[in-house]
Amino acid sequence: MATNNESKPKASEEKESVLFGIRYVKVHLYAFLMLAFAATQFFVLESEKAEHRKITLPTAASERQPGKPIYVTGTLRMRNLQSEYVKPGSYLRIEQVAEVYGYTQWKGSKGKVLRGLDWTSEPKDPRSFGDAELANEPFYKLKYQTTTHGDENATIEQSGVTYGVDTRALEPNFAMTEKAPEPAPNATHALRAFGANSMHMNEWLYLYENEACLTEPRANCQRVRLRVIDQPTGIVTVIGDLKEKRLIAFNERILIGPGDLKAVLDKAYIGTENASFSEFGYFLLVALALFLARDLTQLLPVVSGLSTIWRTLLMAVLLSVLLIYAAKVWYLAILGLAAAWYLLNKQRLGQQNALKTTA
Repeated sequence: MATNNESKPKASEEKESVLFGIRYVKVHLYAFLMLAFAATQFFVLESEKAEHRKITLPTAASERQPGKPIYVTGTLRMRNLQSEYVKPGSYLRIEQVAEVYGYTQWKGSKGKVLRGLDWTSEPKDPRSFGDAELANEPFYKLKYQTTTHGDENATIEQSGVTYGVDTRALEPNFAMTEKAPEPAPNATHALRAFGANSMHMNEWLYLYENEACLTEPRANCQRVRLRVIDQPTGIVTVIGDLKEKRLIAFNERILIGPGDLKAVLDKAYIGTENASFSEFGYFLLVALALFLARDLTQLLPVVSGLSTIWRTLLMAVLLSVLLIYAAKVWYLAILGLAAAWYLLNKQRLGQQNALKTTA
């Protein structure tokens, strides 16, 4: 019959084995989820590349063919831009959108059409809603102008040939910067910026008639939102169509981006939805790697004997290596996981044999 002193070590070993088993399952779960997300990202990228290959690649302007886009790579020459609201600068384009706090309609979360007062660039006459409660409300119209400033006489030169282009029509690729501009100094118009509150996260500058329209907007408040796109420096590529040595839209699109044709295509046809999904998937991979590393440092005998601070430091180093290098040397990450899995299973097997011996 076993004594209390003999049963305590056995109970302790069994408890330790249970905790080990729980961590063992968690590590495998984290590893499986990491591989699942990595595979998902891989297939998303491959599908984007497949769609990319389906696109009709443009030909050089000198080899233009009917029904196909052309491209021109060279140096863009244009004048500096300004408006009554924006400080002069080297911009490709200045986008100006007027808005009024007036009646509009939108869809709610459940698809129901809602109507009321809100900031809008396309105000509606409330009488057009067919709503008796709004039939006698006034129609608040835009006081300011929506427009795009650019250089309609810009040029791009390639191999001694000069092509004209209107920068107002150019669609920048994702490598180009869209940002909120600085307000025009000593402006004579009625609109003003009110400190940091006028600078929004979506890279627009908002100018209001008065501060009350910013803090507590009321019916017929007016504002203008502004955004600029910087002129690209160095070599640029424009993709579109050609008419009498003037670059125009092909299928309603005329693209521009810094670099050669390949650089512009790589940044032009990858959609923002897939890009944000990739960022979300990458965040999940990092989070799962954190959980995986935490449990591995507690399970592996080489690491578990270290103090908490040393385990934390080791985990931080491993994660840093993963974040910086995994994209280029992903096979090292796989080899590392395989080695950890081997040591883990070896330790698990040793524990099971020890329990069988003491039983």
